[in-house]
Amino acid sequence: MSELIQSSIFAAISNSVVAILFKIVTFALNAFIIRRVSGDVLGIVNVRLLLLVDTIIFISREAFRKACLKKPENGDWRGTINILWCSLLLGFPASGLLGYLWMYSVELPSQEDQYRKAVILMCVSALIELSMETFFVIGQIFQWVIFRAVVDMFTLLLRSGLFTLAVIYDPENAISWFASAYLTSVIFQWIVYLCKMVFEFERKSILPFKTLTDVMPDFQDRHLDPERSSLTWSFFKQGFLKQVLTEGEKYIFTWFNLMSLTDQGIYDVVANLGSLAARLVFSKVEEAAYLFFNQSVNRGSDKVDPKVTKWLFRTLRIMTLFGLVVLTFGYSYSHLLLHLYGGQNLSSGIGPSLLRGHCFFVLFMAVNGVSECYSFAIMTSDQVDKYNYKMTLMAIFFLSISWILAKLFGPIGFIIANCCNFAMRILHSCYVIQEHHGHHLEINPLRGFLLPLPSFLILVVSAILCQVSEVFLYNPADWVTWIGHLGLGGIVFIVSLLVIICNEPEVLTFIRKKVFGKTE
Repeated sequence: MSELIQSSIFAAISNSVVAILFKIVTFALNAFIIRRVSGDVLGIVNVRLLLLVDTIIFISREAFRKACLKKPENGDWRGTINILWCSLLLGFPASGLLGYLWMYSVELPSQEDQYRKAVILMCVSALIELSMETFFVIGQIFQWVIFRAVVDMFTLLLRSGLFTLAVIYDPENAISWFASAYLTSVIFQWIVYLCKMVFEFERKSILPFKTLTDVMPDFQDRHLDPERSSLTWSFFKQGFLKQVLTEGEKYIFTWFNLMSLTDQGIYDVVANLGSLAARLVFSKVEEAAYLFFNQSVNRGSDKVDPKVTKWLFRTLRIMTLFGLVVLTFGYSYSHLLLHLYGGQNLSSGIGPSLLRGHCFFVLFMAVNGVSECYSFAIMTSDQVDKYNYKMTLMAIFFLSISWILAKLFGPIGFIIANCCNFAMRILHSCYVIQEHHGHHLEINPLRGFLLPLPSFLILVVSAILCQVSEVFLYNPADWVTWIGHLGLGGIVFIVSLLVIICNEPEVLTFIRKKVFGKTE
């Protein structure tokens, strides 16, 4: 158990480091692109094309990955491998249907020829990525942590580098070049994973496979693991609903034209900046948490290892603190951040309000992530099916309220709707955790949401001081006031961090022991 915890934390940290390095490059690239290409190109690349490939991959892959991300207890590797290859089979009709809709059922941009070519290339990229799903899952099961981190880093750097060169030398065809760069990076990733599998076979590692044929689909023996098949179907029904809840505003952008492509591009840049913490840290922590919970708990069982309960409590506390710190300081520094990042194009108009709204949204994402990972790992197939009906109601409510709030408040309405969406999901996860822990163990993991009074008070005082600094000290036209505003925020941040650390000795010990290998 301790080795699994250590491996899960190391996976989260290594993947977060890679994501941080990539985001540094990506944000520098976006700041460069904003000044080089039109807003329409930003909207097409950052919203439409990425939404297309994400939708294909999510619908085709998510359910199979969640159901198979664990060693088969009955040793039925053949049934598991065959299930994983079904994601590629599903990818063909998904990419064909969605590609057609993206080309013929939405408003086309002025760069129509480039756009159609890019849609085709993104569909091909999605299929190639799905074809290496078996390799990826095997790597996750057998903890290829460093390998995955390195491959992800080079893949993303390759994609960013190629697109940067295209923007510099051929900005008129930036849309086509983006899709080509994406396809090239996916092919690179596929080749590296294939070489890794062959290498493992050559050195006769602990893998339960001997040749490459063992990880390929068996068209004669069409056996599928029955338990995982049932679980896959449950997750598949849930996957579509979760995708709507996660990317709902982008679908509304694409299909109902509530904002122009230029506004969509600016909104997406601000949204990416606002969700920086989630993309850098939360997604990787959630991935590691789901891997840990999925291999540490028995679905439907009320008997949970106390170590798992403590791990859940501490992780919830850390993520809650992280979200509150982002809200405390991000709210008062949104305008300055956008002004430094994109100039007047971002810091004027609705940009700062959007970023402040995302600071609230980050708190909801922090609270939701790990709690939802645990609830999905412990629920049975029947419970997941019942939750699917609840998610259907959530999806209908979310889309409805998104439309209404967008009409009333504009783009900020999408952020409010997303907060409502995550609040519903958080309440359900809390219910599941309470059912499995609240009446059986001394430590209730949900108490991880409740901060010690000194930690809460220092964050409130810090938020007030930073807001006073922004209102009375900060002046966008005077760089001297920028330094003063940042200096005050830095001092307040350090003091807040020290107070929080002093009042969280258990969490501090947990981090030192599991991350740095130190004990008291």
